Amino acid sequence: MFEYEIVPVNGSINTNSAKFESTAKIIKGYAEMGYRYVGYLPTHIRFDGGLYQIELIFEREEEE
Repeated sequence: MFEYEIVPVNGSINTNSAKFESTAKIIKGYAEMGYRYVGYLPTHIRFDGGLYQIELIFEREEEE
């Protein structure tokens, strides 16, 4: 079995795009705790299709 961690990440919005600057640090931090990055889900999307917030998904095997 796997256990999952969901981490919300807000973007900083300028006129044309959202920037998710802290994602690399978050992914590296969870990797150090034994998690594997699985993917992301967009959770808040702007009217023009730009992403405003995402959730990073991590998994690791449960300890028995």
